[in-house]
Amino acid sequence: MNGTLQLENRRVVCWTHYSVMFIFLLCICTGNAFGQIKPPANQDQSPMIEPRYKDDFGQAEIIILNKGYSDTDLEIGKVPYQEIHLQRGLTFARLNDCSLKLENTAGLISYEFLATDNYLSYKYTHDFFSDLYSKQQPSHLELYIPLYDLSFKKGKRPRILSKNPKKSGYNKWAVQIKAKSGLPILLTATREGTTKKIYGEILTFVFDDETRVRQFDLDFRNTIRACKDFSPNLPPKINLPAGVIID
Repeated sequence: MNGTLQLENRRVVCWTHYSVMFIFLLCICTGNAFGQIKPPANQDQSPMIEPRYKDDFGQAEIIILNKGYSDTDLEIGKVPYQEIHLQRGLTFARLNDCSLKLENTAGLISYEFLATDNYLSYKYTHDFFSDLYSKQQPSHLELYIPLYDLSFKKGKRPRILSKNPKKSGYNKWAVQIKAKSGLPILLTATREGTTKKIYGEILTFVFDDETRVRQFDLDFRNTIRACKDFSPNLPPKINLPAGVIID
């Protein structure tokens, strides 16, 4: 009798043990299954819609540069050397689909150099930006930066812009970012109903603080790296005849 009772008790203990193990394994499998559920296909994959360094833009003087560009053998189609320095105040407007927009509704140009070769082809653009600088006229500035067209490797890492006390960049820290190719960076200036454009291939951000510029360089390049394989759904580019200029 006692032997039968002990046998039954062992069966109950064993059954309870196996039941607990089964429930434990079931929970693990269920958890793994839910952990492997993929996000919806239409989920926004743009990195950092509002990056943590967005407030840094307003603290930087921004330089847009192209060294002279031409995709045609005809001189009339050449974009001449252009360099524009924007005073501090361009602030973060948006980052969407790896395209960044900065904006200043009353921005000032602190320096400009617009080469006069091929002057006739872009006379109105040249004179417009030259007047903004020489007369210190505020204008609505918008800077468009397609991050997927920039290189997270190219350009110069944080450095002192100038050690010459007589130069404007004396004792300031700068970081330089370059485009992969072409002139994908776009600056527009609007004043009294007139809008003109300057295209660039190199961006320089100038700060007063070394710590800030080093952290900005790290964070901004990481965003560019995250966007390196992004392909925007843009209409195909139209190859314009040589010499056709669109302002």
